[in-house]
Amino acid sequence: MLVFDHRLALAVAAVGFAILVPAYAQGPSGKNESNPFNDAQTRAIEGMIRDYIVKHPDILLDAQSALDAQAETRRVDVIRKVLAENKTAIYHDADLPFIGNPKGDVVVVEFFDYNCPYCRKASADIAKLIAGDPNVKIVFQEFPNLGADSETVSKIVVAAKRQGKYYALHRALLDSKGPANEARALEIAGKLGLDVSRLKQDATLEDVQNVVAKARALAAKLSIEGTPMFLIGDRYIQGMPENFYEELTKRIAEVRAEGCKVC
Repeated sequence: MLVFDHRLALAVAAVGFAILVPAYAQGPSGKNESNPFNDAQTRAIEGMIRDYIVKHPDILLDAQSALDAQAETRRVDVIRKVLAENKTAIYHDADLPFIGNPKGDVVVVEFFDYNCPYCRKASADIAKLIAGDPNVKIVFQEFPNLGADSETVSKIVVAAKRQGKYYALHRALLDSKGPANEARALEIAGKLGLDVSRLKQDATLEDVQNVVAKARALAAKLSIEGTPMFLIGDRYIQGMPENFYEELTKRIAEVRAEGCKVC
């Protein structure tokens, strides 16, 4: 079923008028006039456009595709501008947890939430990437956008960095079943050998909470509304496509070949 929204209407109207205007653009004097169409001509043009759409409905899909491509180009430009203006906070902040090669030639940044099912699905592919590529650095931006439980868990996991077990807890939570909340995070932390009392205290520290706050601010600048969001150099993957690992390694290869203009 085709959806006819105002964007498509404008696009179709533009196409139709681009085709039909030349036939009507000349006034009685032979010169272009500011209002070349009378009411009858306008009705005739509208009827011709409507008939054309009925006979060629694919034009709506073509118009939508063109609009989507333009919107994507604009979004890429905005993202690259934000990346250039905030590259230290996004890629190189010393407070950010990461895995992989600290001097890797490609930096992959993930904005995620522990209660996001797609983030959980992506976790295995991130581990696979690190195992197979010794020159990649993965930076984790804790972006708990799915409620208070997610925010509490993010602060607990960031605090685990002080005990050297950030990634262990991070991965265990993403691999676990059921909702991620404080009780679940602390239970898993205990099984991993963390000092749970210290963990709870550290989670309240300002520098730990700032890691989460800064990620949320960056997500707002990047207009990230959902998770996961992956930045690969100056490229990105929004969500979790079926061929995620292939798309991820493809973009890494592109950054290696072409460089990152904003990192």
